[in-house]
Amino acid sequence: MAAEEFVNMISNPAMLGSPTLKTQHFIGASRYQRVSDTEIIGHHQLRVPHQIYEDTTLSKVLVKGHAHSYNKHWYKKIDGQWKFAGLAPELRWSEYDFDKVVAEGRCYTCERRRILCDRALPSCLKCTKKGLVCPGYGQRLRWAGGAAIRGRLAQAEEKIADEAGSSTTTGDEIWTNASSFHSISKKTLHKLIDHWDKQIARLMVWVDSDENPYRRYVTPMAYRHPVVGLAMAAVSSQHASISLEDDSFSEKARNEAIGMISAYVKNITTHVMSGRELGNQLDERAVEWVLAAMLLLSCYEMADSGSAAADFHRRAARSLVNTFETTGRGESLLLNFLRNQLSVHDTFACTTSFDLSSMQQVILPHTVDDSILFSTYMRYLHDVTLLSRQLKPSSARLARLGLTFSHLRTQFEIARGETLMTAGRLTLQPASRRRDFICVVNIHYYAALLYSARCLETCIDEQRKELIDGLFDQVAAMSAIDEWVHCLPWSLFIAGVESYGDDVRQGIISDLYSRICRIMRFRNFRDAAQFLQVFWASGERDWRDLARSWELSGQPVLLP
Repeated sequence: MAAEEFVNMISNPAMLGSPTLKTQHFIGASRYQRVSDTEIIGHHQLRVPHQIYEDTTLSKVLVKGHAHSYNKHWYKKIDGQWKFAGLAPELRWSEYDFDKVVAEGRCYTCERRRILCDRALPSCLKCTKKGLVCPGYGQRLRWAGGAAIRGRLAQAEEKIADEAGSSTTTGDEIWTNASSFHSISKKTLHKLIDHWDKQIARLMVWVDSDENPYRRYVTPMAYRHPVVGLAMAAVSSQHASISLEDDSFSEKARNEAIGMISAYVKNITTHVMSGRELGNQLDERAVEWVLAAMLLLSCYEMADSGSAAADFHRRAARSLVNTFETTGRGESLLLNFLRNQLSVHDTFACTTSFDLSSMQQVILPHTVDDSILFSTYMRYLHDVTLLSRQLKPSSARLARLGLTFSHLRTQFEIARGETLMTAGRLTLQPASRRRDFICVVNIHYYAALLYSARCLETCIDEQRKELIDGLFDQVAAMSAIDEWVHCLPWSLFIAGVESYGDDVRQGIISDLYSRICRIMRFRNFRDAAQFLQVFWASGERDWRDLARSWELSGQPVLLP
């Protein structure tokens, strides 16, 4: 951002708010990463203290609040000159009463009434005279300690502790106030949860069965815990297009669920800042509720807003799991299941990302649990992703490391074998369903090798042709592919980008992605299908440059 733009931003009345608001801006640290001769990434940490004084004498501080942020800036060399190419807010957190000192210029009630707000403290006088509740002047939604959410997502209320020094609320207290959850009739709530249970839960796991943990554990949780119930109702009403009295219920339920999670994360932050032990505040039950809700909300965003919004929830869930693991506690069966579900999203999302800093704390499946499908496969796949982003591949370097194409094939063959052995305990019936799942495993095997060969540049055209032929043979061998397409978006995407110049196979992939969009109803898959069309039309052979440019423009290709 140019200096002039920065000055304009910080002097904007919407940013400054009150005439007596005094701000100071400190750049905490900056680091620049040279990606190539034509690309640099700047990592910047910013600390912004704000204070409102009681009067113009500035003798007494009435309200203070500090904002912190971590941002990444991209710079590209174009025609010999370095130019600003993009900005990605990575992390936002705040201290004290930041919500009260940074305002949009009027409280939400005055904004809705379309009148000028007097911004009196502690409540707007115009609201008080009318007998209305003044909601204050803060942003109505943010992930405390997570990714910044803006625009259409900034509509939910956030209930937080008033003072950092006050007593910390318990997890149970945070979840009790959920107006959307309590206002919905039991009949409607049951209808929404039943739709999720019957139509969506089966799409959330590799293999659906009566033992599906989403049905066994998460569905009952939706009736007992408002944050899960709200997230599930939001996803279900959106997915099924169920007619409700309030047409905006789906979005309101999503917003309220996010507000409750934000309050929970804020509560933890306040607890830690007061010098108390983290382990005393991170309740395992609450972590289960929050993680389940985050996974559900990610589904909502994939259906409604696409990849970028869903990616926010994935990163926030990753932060929660990593924080919980620092306590050294063991995980319950449900928490372990949810963690492994997140690991699938995390691993696949990284394969189409080129931001190395976002891959350092990826959630990987626990391989000690031999009941987890694709666990070793996911770990190998992420190893390839990390290696390819950390160094520029060369045949000589990879040979020195022992990473020949033959070695990669062997590792993924072992991973395939482990998955098939694990699946054997599921006793899939009938036999045709069992055969189809074997095809699913084989399709992922071929896709992983194609992905590895492209990213590490380790195989020749003849080997690549053998792999792509094998993948399409497995697709053709499936008897009921619609039952399994929810397992295949990533593999079919890889098949698509490796089908450059082949109109017939491009047609097959287009048809399969149409089925995925129809069955899943997730917008991010429409985004992926559009990416394939753009890539095929470009005439290029390597899809990574286009994916990188999409990511830099704020439109990542997300394939959970």
